[in-house]
Amino acid sequence: MESTNCEFEKYFNLGLEYKKNKEYEKSKKAYLKALELNSKSCETLFNLAYLYLTMNEPYKAIEY
Repeated sequence: MESTNCEFEKYFNLGLEYKKNKEYEKSKKAYLKALELNSKSCETLFNLAYLYLTMNEPYKAIEY
């Protein structure tokens, strides 16, 4: 379980860094991978929805 948590944190943090650098597609992939590892992470769900809004894809943001 601990390694799954470490993997989750790795992908979550990658998503943050990619978004900060405006690498939105990479950020999206990292957040989606983080959600595979922890589907109940409210912060990841929020960040992914906000990312979709940033990418001008509001219809996808609604899903999260």
